[in-house]
Amino acid sequence: MDYIDFNEFISSVRSGTWEEHEIEDYIKHHPSCAQLSALHKKIIKNMCDIMAEDMTQTGGAGSRNPLELCRLEKAMHILEGYIKKGRTRTLPKELDTKEARVYLERAIEYGWMTEDYEWKLTHMACACFAVEMNHVLWGIGPNDKTEGSGKRLKYAPFTKLFGFKSDQLSKWYDNVTKEGRCKEYEERRTEVFHDKQE
Repeated sequence: MDYIDFNEFISSVRSGTWEEHEIEDYIKHHPSCAQLSALHKKIIKNMCDIMAEDMTQTGGAGSRNPLELCRLEKAMHILEGYIKKGRTRTLPKELDTKEARVYLERAIEYGWMTEDYEWKLTHMACACFAVEMNHVLWGIGPNDKTEGSGKRLKYAPFTKLFGFKSDQLSKWYDNVTKEGRCKEYEERRTEVFHDKQE
């Protein structure tokens, strides 16, 4: 099928004219849904609420025929399920562990990143976070860089998670080393790592 843009998709679904398989096909394959943002999710949620109101109305401009009601109900089920799938970025396997998720959830709670793992603090703070996570999760310190030792800093899981280029985190951490500190990170570190000694 020819894919329309996200906003037009939202309007079309609310009209009650889309079949269930068409909605599933759209949200599975359309690029805009692959990068679904928190704002898009809010739009979908608002639309589902409006659709629910439409379904309860009898008579007037908001009334629906049985076929449209059926389609609306299926659309709501699909879209609400899609929202509940959660984040648009998936955790790299190295960070998809119980321990890693504890610290990631804390970072989300305190506003270091969004629920979609979009980093919100400075780049140098992100580099410090990646280095500290290396120490907490894998016992790797910032000076463990010897090739073949098994103790080299793992930046790749974090560059993948946050959508940075492969060498950016290491460069930002080099800047931290040159400056001797990252004030923002030092001031907020205990929000996430309060159970770990510096």
